[in-house]
Amino acid sequence: MDKALEAKLIERFPTFFVDMYGDPTKTCMHWGCTCGNGWYDLIYKTCEQIEALGPPEDFKLAQVKEKFGGLRIYTENGNQDIGKLIGAAETESYKTCEECGTKEGVTVEGAWIRSLCGGCRNARRKTNE
Repeated sequence: MDKALEAKLIERFPTFFVDMYGDPTKTCMHWGCTCGNGWYDLIYKTCEQIEALGPPEDFKLAQVKEKFGGLRIYTENGNQDIGKLIGAAETESYKTCEECGTKEGVTVEGAWIRSLCGGCRNARRKTNE
């Protein structure tokens, strides 16, 4: 994810992203959100939902990334309700293009498994030729 979008997440949810760009020996958030910009809205919405639950005071995100074509959000000091929200976001990510955010024609495929729409998949193929 590009730094400008990460900055918006940090500004809106500073306690969730407290470790963003921190010491790599202490946090996986050192690398930021290691996924495409297309999942920004999904991450933002999930953070809003978590905030509405009133998470524990010491709750924070430990890692946000793409894995096997889906969004993964790992937390510290979460609970079962937060886990359900994150699970729903992870499921939704398979229907959302990781690059552009569309929900049209998304497939999960490729040697490096990615959730991409046809347009982004074709653009990626052309770049790799």
